[in-house]
Amino acid sequence: DGAALLQIERPESRANDQAISSAIDAVAAAESADAATLSTIADIERGAAMEAATASRNAEIDLALIMVVLVATSIGLVIAPMHRAATKARELSIRSQEQNVRIKTEVARHVAERDRRTSEAQFHALFQSASTGVALTDERGIIFETNPALQRITGYSDEELCGRLIGSLAEDKIDRSGPDRSFGSDTMSESGRERRYIRRDGSTFWAEERISKAADVDGRNVVCIGFVNDVTARKEAEVQLRHDATHDVLTGLNNRKSFLDEVERRLASIAAGSDNAFAILFIDLDRFKFVNDSRGHAFGDAVLTEIGRKLRAWAHAGEAIARFGGDEFTALLPNVTNVEQVRQRTAQLHAVLS
Repeated sequence: DGAALLQIERPESRANDQAISSAIDAVAAAESADAATLSTIADIERGAAMEAATASRNAEIDLALIMVVLVATSIGLVIAPMHRAATKARELSIRSQEQNVRIKTEVARHVAERDRRTSEAQFHALFQSASTGVALTDERGIIFETNPALQRITGYSDEELCGRLIGSLAEDKIDRSGPDRSFGSDTMSESGRERRYIRRDGSTFWAEERISKAADVDGRNVVCIGFVNDVTARKEAEVQLRHDATHDVLTGLNNRKSFLDEVERRLASIAAGSDNAFAILFIDLDRFKFVNDSRGHAFGDAVLTEIGRKLRAWAHAGEAIARFGGDEFTALLPNVTNVEQVRQRTAQLHAVLS
């Protein structure tokens, strides 16, 4: 039909209007037939589509039923692997926590060990450089290590000191066969004490002894740290100060205050009825001013010193001799029964000083 139409439409084929009208009718008939054919085809396609949709829905329902059946029949197999997976996850979590704990414990141990080594290094540096003698002992007072200062103070080497009781170095006698009971006591730790120590060469010195305890956090491995400080110079200075407070610096005899205190003590003893009478001699040097003026004060001091020496040689035990001041001296004679006894002692004094 299309070819006939093309032939008719060509200018050279158009013979007459009848031919054209016939061609138009033919085309219209052809288009009508084509429209009917297309409608039929569309109906067929719609039916096929409806059948396909129905089949698809039926297939989906069947698939869903099949899946339900499969799940229902295999649910036990599914739950078991899920339970094992959960158990394994918990085990991994527990192991992870345990590993974290071990890591933290190891880090804490490392830090504690580092701090301990640092503390020991600092203590050892102080131990070695301290000017005070230090001895490390056990609770019984037995030495197992000393520092250079203690070795220098005592004259002993570390090998000679180790194994000894620290109390064995003291001059005051203690039980050296057993532990030093005073060592490491609370009272000792707080106040300490002073006593004489004996050096290796036999000489003595005053030592201030103090004790400190050190132990682990659990109270074990107790170590006593003994500090021994040479205080001889201070003790000698204290002795000298006490001596100077009661004695004349130039002659070494008792001074005025010390003599008057002795007189008061004797008077109180007599008043209490527990002592006998006593006598006091007052000694004054004539023309001593002339000695100072003609020979100088240094020579006068030498004269006073010599008189003091002779008075000490003259005095008996229990008799108090003093320089009362300047060129004046006094003597206290205890247990006097009569005046003649005093005159005899005075005559002896004149003979000594002549």
